[in-house]
Amino acid sequence: MGNIERLDLEKITSQDHNSLEIISKLGENNLCPVETWILDRSKDCGFNCKDAEDIKWAAIEFVTNAIKHGNEMDSSKKVRLHTTKYQNVFYVAVEDEGKGFDLEYYRISAGRPGLNVSWATTDDFYNFGDNVVYLAKTLKE
Repeated sequence: MGNIERLDLEKITSQDHNSLEIISKLGENNLCPVETWILDRSKDCGFNCKDAEDIKWAAIEFVTNAIKHGNEMDSSKKVRLHTTKYQNVFYVAVEDEGKGFDLEYYRISAGRPGLNVSWATTDDFYNFGDNVVYLAKTLKE
């Protein structure tokens, strides 16, 4: 998919104002709307059911991590999701109110089954040491 720069991703995700905001609370009342929203957005962009499910599970993993680790389960803090399709790539941005983290550290460390599944089911992830993770899935035509 090539290397993408931070400004490119910020520009891409700001072009599509389709976003969702949830409180930092785990549970089906909070996560079910995220699942439905991600499935609808990815299917609207042309993904088949399997690929849409893959995107959903990767996004849910990052939303869960944002709630637990970024916002430290503080229900006064929000998690924001943004989606867009640029060319043939669908992007999901997951943003929390935490201090940020280094995705590369987690990419190379073992023992993170949720993140490992996320990496296996999507094409790429981006993080720039801040509090936003971008996942990318290419639409195969």
